[in-house]
Amino acid sequence: MTWDIRPFVGVGAVSFQMSPAQVAATTGLPTPTLRQDGPYLSEFRGVDAPVFNYLDNNLAIVSISRYLSDVEWNGMNLFRSRPIDVLQALHSANGPALRIFETIVFSKLGLQLNGFYVFERREAFDASSDDPDNRVISVWTQAALDRNLNDLAAHIQGAPDF
Repeated sequence: MTWDIRPFVGVGAVSFQMSPAQVAATTGLPTPTLRQDGPYLSEFRGVDAPVFNYLDNNLAIVSISRYLSDVEWNGMNLFRSRPIDVLQALHSANGPALRIFETIVFSKLGLQLNGFYVFERREAFDASSDDPDNRVISVWTQAALDRNLNDLAAHIQGAPDF
């Protein structure tokens, strides 16, 4: 299955605002192996499936790790392409990104990327390096992103130019 990212709309056949039951019926994925409560209800189904996060029982965030290789945005495979190419393409579409801790946020696209940039070395992740490949892409609703940015406002910095 290809997980086509539709900013602020959804991923693949899954749309934001779906209930957990609707997501399960749409994806055909197995029952969650772990459900975690907090501000968001999170459903974990293993490393080879997205993590679905709900706010008030409505899908608000989808997080996808590199173990799902068929993840696309605007025709670009985000895990099979070189990380620097991904960062540059997203920067071109979004404009300047934000940095929150070790995360890059493309707020106009509703995307958060982890592991695509090595801040200590000021360079994009290189799969041929000795660094562990911990890349994750999270796709957010506007409301969830706004809430996250507001909660972490004191930690927002400008991201490097790619």
